[in-house]
Amino acid sequence: MQLNIAKNRALYWVKVPYQVKKLASKRFEVKILKEKIIADVKINIMGSEVVDGFICKPKKLDPNKPIMYFKTHIFICEGERCKKASNGKDVSYKLREILKKLNLNIGINRIKISRSGCFGACRFRGVANIYENTNANGYLPNNNIWLKNIHNFNEKKWIELFKNLSENQNLNNFQQIEITQI
Repeated sequence: MQLNIAKNRALYWVKVPYQVKKLASKRFEVKILKEKIIADVKINIMGSEVVDGFICKPKKLDPNKPIMYFKTHIFICEGERCKKASNGKDVSYKLREILKKLNLNIGINRIKISRSGCFGACRFRGVANIYENTNANGYLPNNNIWLKNIHNFNEKKWIELFKNLSENQNLNNFQQIEITQI
């Protein structure tokens, strides 16, 4: 096994015998047998080792690895005003945790959450854009929906949204931004 180990603020690649013990939430404890160094290795949902300080960014990029399947992709605005409306909270992280509880972070109804920069819809404060994967099992009536005031959503409201999306129900109970026609 080759493992990236931080030691005295320097990074080393070592090849040694090891033991792996699975811990909670995709984390592993790796014991290096010869040097008795313990390294904490985080593995993302695609099975790649994660860069320190990140939730899912792989250390080694594989250009031949396909993008993981999703039914619905939600882009959360993290522009200055939207982030301020959310009191600086990491909304994306919170939503990913809710999806894990609902088991919608994997499988045929997988919902992917991505952070975005400013959408230019600041007057609506917390903004999200929903994209349905209509090439697979995405629900066309929910494609390209813009939600506003998401900074007011509590966990119950997010769960309602995620369930509606996974069950292909219209999002009529959610405040939407009207898009002008050309």
